[in-house]
Amino acid sequence: WLLTVSGGYVFGWKIGCFLTVIAATIGACIIFLMAKSLLRGFFSKKIINKKSILQRIEYGINNNAFYYLLFMRLMPIFPFVFVNIAPALLGIRFKIYAVTTLIGIIPGTAVYSLLGEGASEVFISGNVLSLNGYDSIKIIIGLSGLSLLSLSPLIIKNIKFYKKNNKG
Repeated sequence: WLLTVSGGYVFGWKIGCFLTVIAATIGACIIFLMAKSLLRGFFSKKIINKKSILQRIEYGINNNAFYYLLFMRLMPIFPFVFVNIAPALLGIRFKIYAVTTLIGIIPGTAVYSLLGEGASEVFISGNVLSLNGYDSIKIIIGLSGLSLLSLSPLIIKNIKFYKKNNKG
């Protein structure tokens, strides 16, 4: 997130977001390929104590790999590194992994890039110590987006609960 905010600060939110999405996707794909081949044994040993989590993910991935991986990328409850390694250990195809990673990191990256550009505007205006400097539309949209991303697991849990209890 620090590099993403920095990208928005230095390049503006659009270019910063684009560069971060490309770089993060390439980096995640490299980790995925390494976990799938060179470091498979190492990561398998590290993840052995998280076997129950891996089994639940495997069940979901076996039913619909694309949407399950996309969900894991969009939800901020899954650590980025775990989402890079677990699919590799479960035998997910590289193409599905790469596409879901590319699509799934865009919302969070856009939010953090907006915050970075908003921070840049605050520093340029010289209102760093004044609350008036933080009324930038980019900061407001960025913080709102961050709030929604943070609440998304709770929203999904409530939707599932509602659907489960209101069948019929």
